[in-house]
Amino acid sequence: MSVLTAATRKRIPLADFAGPGESYPIEDRTHAGDAKARAKDALDAGKMTRAEYDRIVEMADRRLGPRKRKLGMAA
Repeated sequence: MSVLTAATRKRIPLADFAGPGESYPIEDRTHAGDAKARAKDALDAGKMTRAEYDRIVEMADRRLGPRKRKLGMAA
């Protein structure tokens, strides 16, 4: 999981958070992937609704963009 300092987190625009209350930052690919993983953990633990999870995943997927295939690797 990537680390954000409090000062860095405060500089992130609100549009770069996928969850409620400035939770689940998705300002870059690393944090978008982390947001999806942490949201899945919260969903599985019963701490998040399916609608909240779906919204976070949708926003993170938009940030991640299309997946690139590596040459020589099967899909």
